[in-house]
Amino acid sequence: MPNEWGLTNWPPTDAPPWIDLQTSDWRTLVAEMQERGWTVDNPTGGERNKYFKDTLDSDGHSVRGIMVVSPGGARYPFAVCDDLSHLELLVLWPPYTCGSLTG
Repeated sequence: MPNEWGLTNWPPTDAPPWIDLQTSDWRTLVAEMQERGWTVDNPTGGERNKYFKDTLDSDGHSVRGIMVVSPGGARYPFAVCDDLSHLELLVLWPPYTCGSLTG
């Protein structure tokens, strides 16, 4: 069942606490994180089951999980909608979406 933000099973309740880096724009977020030395990795099988199983975006589309890795090695779950028409990014701060890559 969707939560107050229209998302199903997101944000994960057991994700590590997010740092003070927040934006509502994909491109700004990626640029800032790369500038600070963050990387992206595929989730392990355990992370996939823990964070992304049965997660749906605000349109009810399934998502693909990605792990965003801090310079110190902390792994944070983010999710990208599988629907190529809008590619919504789910993040760990309210409103838990960083908008759509396509618009």
